[in-house]
Amino acid sequence: MPTDIFPVTANADDGYRYSTTTFAITATICGNNGSAGNNYSTFLRFTNITIPQGAVISNAKLLFVCLSGPTGTGCNTRITGEHADNPAAVTSQVDWDNRVKTTKFVDWDGIPTWIVGQPYESPNIANVIQDIIEEDWWDSGDAIQIFWEEHGAVVASGNYRYPADYSHASYTEPRLEVTWLDSGSVELPAKFAVRHMTPVDLLSKFEIPTTFTLSGRTRDRDGNRLGNCEVALFRTIEGNPPTYLFIESDMSDANAFYSFTGLIRTKYFVRGRKEGSPNVFDTT
Repeated sequence: MPTDIFPVTANADDGYRYSTTTFAITATICGNNGSAGNNYSTFLRFTNITIPQGAVISNAKLLFVCLSGPTGTGCNTRITGEHADNPAAVTSQVDWDNRVKTTKFVDWDGIPTWIVGQPYESPNIANVIQDIIEEDWWDSGDAIQIFWEEHGAVVASGNYRYPADYSHASYTEPRLEVTWLDSGSVELPAKFAVRHMTPVDLLSKFEIPTTFTLSGRTRDRDGNRLGNCEVALFRTIEGNPPTYLFIESDMSDANAFYSFTGLIRTKYFVRGRKEGSPNVFDTT
């Protein structure tokens, strides 16, 4: 499965809001600092997200470097995304309030004290990213905007976290790390040994017509594309244990693309082997 890291790449693509009066692109802060109204929240916009529509997101997290180290232990926050096609950066408090957020979220509560200059990461927010990537309007190369907001932080001084933003002279800007798999990809071990593949359950994942095309890329476990790799398609036959009916096989091209067309709706297994390996496919 490939893992990609997408940094904030412009000063206007991260910032914060404070209370009901302040909006700025000069810092990234989240939490509470001493009274009911002293709440900070942050937005982060990551551009050129080169993940295909419908990819399966297995892991995603925000990466930060601490700029300031307040010591409060009641920093409770929530992470959502903007549920919109290639969103522009937030420009004001009113603009922020008008953005449509994902229904999926992750609560990041009780964040321990951070040490200045040290790296930190959020919990897994794969469900938030999946909520965006799976939409029909998503295209590889679009932007993803994340909202990291105060959510029930204990009202006390220092209950906020303060990572470096894009404009900091020496610390790394906020980044989004995503591990993903093409919805139709074949994943092979790095040494090209034959391997039981993950089933592609098209019927439950997609609304599809009577016939359709299944396509994707062959990659090894390290995310490297494997051209000239033989790919086979099997149909599952219900039973305990299930059995597998061989449908057809083909070779992926030099760019690792493969495609099977004219398929009927059912559940399929996709398997592959490097060209020249033993002439068998694992069906166990």
